[in-house]
Amino acid sequence: MKIRSGFVSNSSSSSFILFGIKVEDKEYKDLCESFLPKECIDKYIEKYYKDEDKEDIEWCDLWYDNQDETELDVIRCGYGGETWIGKTLADGDDKLEMGDLSFEEMNKMAEEIKKKLPDGECKLYYGTYGC
Repeated sequence: MKIRSGFVSNSSSSSFILFGIKVEDKEYKDLCESFLPKECIDKYIEKYYKDEDKEDIEWCDLWYDNQDETELDVIRCGYGGETWIGKTLADGDDKLEMGDLSFEEMNKMAEEIKKKLPDGECKLYYGTYGC
């Protein structure tokens, strides 16, 4: 029997490399208010929370419904799983080609991303998530 020791992928998983931050559930309200146009927020609240308490807004759902309005990439590991936002360097959905990125280029990229993100240390994240 052969045993494969390298990365093995199937249709239910994908690998990624991302510069950014890990997002906690409590941070979605700040993300929405910082990055989404006010009209997106108002439209969402009017549609789903018109007659309800505004304290119960699902900020995570608002973010995912409108994340295309931002310049940030999002990697999420299943519903309720870990989430990262920033700039994706590689994703299993891409046709990954050989390439390189110097430390100087990485530092510049990290500084640009930090300007767009809420307080938090910009890191290089990598891993596999379910599709």
